[in-house]
Amino acid sequence: MSRGFGSHTGETDFSVILEFDAFAAPYILEERWRPDWEIEELTSGGVRIKMKLNHFVDVRRYVLSWGRHAAVMAPPELREAIREELGAMREMGRAAK
Repeated sequence: MSRGFGSHTGETDFSVILEFDAFAAPYILEERWRPDWEIEELTSGGVRIKMKLNHFVDVRRYVLSWGRHAAVMAPPELREAIREELGAMREMGRAAK
């Protein structure tokens, strides 16, 4: 079975943990996820998803689409990719002023 989140694939597997807040949780829970991914409802009303992936392209885009309602808990490489993307977006906003 592919270790991809979407259409992209890579060479190295990563354990990815995402958390979504109570606002996003109902939408996350109604999506069809792969059976080998763990979905956990949190006492806060949020949701945690644990998955094995071998690339960050599609999952990075997915996390960014949820904005403040999503957080990358692991791995650090994905957290850094999100941080870099947000920094680049911030700079684009400053340049447009």
